[in-house]
Amino acid sequence: CSSYMIQVSSSEKFVDLVKRSGLVEESRLSKFLADLRAEADGSFPESQEDLAQKMIEAGLVTSWQANKLFEGKHRGFILGKYKLLDHLGKGGMSNVYLAEHMHMRKRVALKLLHAELSQDEEVLARFKREAEAAARVEHPNVAAATDFGQTEDGAFFLVLEYVEGTSLRTAIDKGVVSPVRALHIARQMALGLERAHSAG
Repeated sequence: CSSYMIQVSSSEKFVDLVKRSGLVEESRLSKFLADLRAEADGSFPESQEDLAQKMIEAGLVTSWQANKLFEGKHRGFILGKYKLLDHLGKGGMSNVYLAEHMHMRKRVALKLLHAELSQDEEVLARFKREAEAAARVEHPNVAAATDFGQTEDGAFFLVLEYVEGTSLRTAIDKGVVSPVRALHIARQMALGLERAHSAG
């Protein structure tokens, strides 16, 4: 009986974290939980993992969000009008996330400058120059920049067009790229770089 109580409180804790995260509108979450209980004759998933899986299947949270919630993290999912959905990559200056505009439901790539670097004037100036340059470049081989902003805690971010598909790094890691394919990729890169260079 005591283990059952632990499992139930685990699920309830997960629900509390979802509420505090702001990821799901309260009315939508309440309806989901009521429907879930109705389907199971009043019972509730025994573990937070089972509950999270149901929420993922219902499109309420993503796997990445659920894993962060499992770690007890409920802040940082919402950046202004954007909701973070997944972590795409990390660089020396920033993290890149798959995000969604909360009103337009449009998916974007959101480049978030590391918080500690937001205080470095030289790094910040370089990040702002990147945003300005990206906004000037319009080309099929360059991801379009659509927004630039600052979070409540002072971190800066750049919003870019999200391009679905495999990254060049992943394609190369999978094996040898044929000479014809390599030339095709190199040509696209050169065209994008030429446009960026012409924009200064």
